[in-house]
Amino acid sequence: MKLFKLAAILLAGMLALPSVHAQAPGDEPAIRVVLLGTGGPEMSPNRFGYSTLVEAGGQKLLFDAGRGVLQRLYESRVNPTEVTKVFFTHLHNDHTEGLPPLWITPWFLLGRDKPMEAWGPVGTARMLKGMQEMFWFDVEHRVNKFNKLENLQFTTTEIGEGAIYDRGGVKVTAFSVGTTTATRRSAIGSTTRGARSCCRETLPIQPTWSHARKVRI
Repeated sequence: MKLFKLAAILLAGMLALPSVHAQAPGDEPAIRVVLLGTGGPEMSPNRFGYSTLVEAGGQKLLFDAGRGVLQRLYESRVNPTEVTKVFFTHLHNDHTEGLPPLWITPWFLLGRDKPMEAWGPVGTARMLKGMQEMFWFDVEHRVNKFNKLENLQFTTTEIGEGAIYDRGGVKVTAFSVGTTTATRRSAIGSTTRGARSCCRETLPIQPTWSHARKVRI
């Protein structure tokens, strides 16, 4: 099966100042990017797995969910119950293995009262189904009138290239990076109030440079 890894540009066009440079002192930033994890599959005492949180337009979007993402959200003083939208650039384990605790722990421990949403390449729905089956015992024994089963569900969208998300002035666009299974990698960019940001996992290549022009972070 051909592996599809994607890149994503987050575009948040909101009614505010035209440029990040025009932002008045004391204003909230147009975009807040939290690098929750920048490590790979290797073990490190200082760097957890790939995961980036982008806050824009009153929304929290998580790109990849590598090892330790729940812990890093806690350390960053971000309420995990508010992180319900997850975008997977690809399905390697170092980009996905932090998802199970993010999915189930805030639900039963912190009372998350809404289901999660996931976007990712073909195979994402199968991966999430397998994760839910793996934790069947936990689910069956934790469901009660406070921890409702419907709040453990996923709405899954399997994606290709192009616009994949557009809500409340925030737009996410996916594009392929590289031409082979070995070289396809991911990127994340964001724009709001005229400001843009981009981060990715791969060597510098033309598709990413083209989409990341005028990036500021």
